[in-house]
Amino acid sequence: MSLINKKLFKFDLSGKSPAFFAKKKNVKINKKLIRDLIYYSQKNNNTNCRICLHKSKNEKIHNMIVLLNSRNPSNIHKHNGSDEIYHYISGSFYVQLYKSNKLYKKILISNKQNSIFRVNKGTMHNIKPLKNIIVFHEIKLNPYN
Repeated sequence: MSLINKKLFKFDLSGKSPAFFAKKKNVKINKKLIRDLIYYSQKNNNTNCRICLHKSKNEKIHNMIVLLNSRNPSNIHKHNGSDEIYHYISGSFYVQLYKSNKLYKKILISNKQNSIFRVNKGTMHNIKPLKNIIVFHEIKLNPYN
């Protein structure tokens, strides 16, 4: 069961993680909604999940509140079609950058430093949580492969 308002969000399981898509264009994200996302994750085997502020996967800009659990690590990946922006909400994490599959830089994202970080398109990277649960705002253009 989720506490996320079904009048405002549509639940979707077709992506890489469960998602709640906004039904309206203007959406306010508050602490209660973040708590509901954490509750959903905890009640569903600590799954990674997201709130999508865009209405569909076909929209040009993907704007998401993402919850990652340290038990479900982010794989090393890149997006050839778009830059990606991470904006801290809660928990601390590293954005790790790679060249030839070798780690060459770790950027700490926390409430004390570097609260926003941009990964350029084509850059190999992953997210490494330093807490059990991290929440961040992610923005990227579609398609972002």
